[in-house]
Amino acid sequence: MEDDPAISDVSLFFLQIPSIQIEKDNTVDEADEKEAAFYERMSLLEEGLQLFDSLYTTFLEKRLGKTWADEEKSIRKMACLRLKDSAYSSSVIFPLNSP
Repeated sequence: MEDDPAISDVSLFFLQIPSIQIEKDNTVDEADEKEAAFYERMSLLEEGLQLFDSLYTTFLEKRLGKTWADEEKSIRKMACLRLKDSAYSSSVIFPLNSP
């Protein structure tokens, strides 16, 4: 399969949309197949953006909620446990006196 810039991998921050394989034989119209691949990729991108919006909304609800201090402590504790064997100390990534 040749690389087609119109349908190559699209990355948006962390979201990577997979390539769509275009059928290349005598039974399909190449222009129709490229158009279908375009709409499929746009659909996948829209679904990914909706997921991102949902995650961000959930984060904002927690961040602006009354229990954020407890959430923050929990996040710091989890991060410190994961960094325990790392070369970096947790205070470098999560300073204790952060605003």
